[in-house]
Amino acid sequence: MVEQFAAVPAPEVPGTRLKGTTSAPARTAASTAAPVSLAHSQYAEMVRELGARWFLVVGATMAATAAEEFETFIREVRPRLLRAFVGSRGRNGAPDATAEALAYAWEHWSRVREMDNPAGYLYRVGLSRPRLRRRPVLPPPDRLGLPDVEPGLIPALLELPETQRTAVWLVHACQWRYAEVAAAMDTSASMVGNHLRRGMERLRARLEVGTHA
Repeated sequence: MVEQFAAVPAPEVPGTRLKGTTSAPARTAASTAAPVSLAHSQYAEMVRELGARWFLVVGATMAATAAEEFETFIREVRPRLLRAFVGSRGRNGAPDATAEALAYAWEHWSRVREMDNPAGYLYRVGLSRPRLRRRPVLPPPDRLGLPDVEPGLIPALLELPETQRTAVWLVHACQWRYAEVAAAMDTSASMVGNHLRRGMERLRARLEVGTHA
């Protein structure tokens, strides 16, 4: 392209051409500036195209990596959430609450993946979703893989205030740490201990068992 512009003859200046000779083409500002401008435009377009391709490749790679991370996350967290929601939503409502929590996790994955206790946070998300105001139905202990327990335990659990039932359920049935339960209940670990203590006292009184039960 530059050679094509260079081959265009320059206009003659009167009185400067000798007879029998040919004048060398003079480079004007227009003839030199145009090729440079055109070359710069082509280069800029090439850079933009390469940049777009790079972003597409990197974006696809990042999306695939995020999907793989989330699949691993689901395998680890879903059973914990499902079991935890049984205590607050019952066996019929637990799957829906778990699905709501995991859907939120995917929509906000860049933030959830950096959390120290994502399960506790997502438990709160699941609790915040609308639900039917009815008493939860807890499954029998053998369905949850719990050891043999007092037959009246499940009805007694259902009679507890929700905060106490949640603390008792998450700590004893789900084996969550106090810090995890505190995050799930949006409270402090000391308050979890208070709810747990009061809930256990009510259960022992209801079941008429000793303090070591």
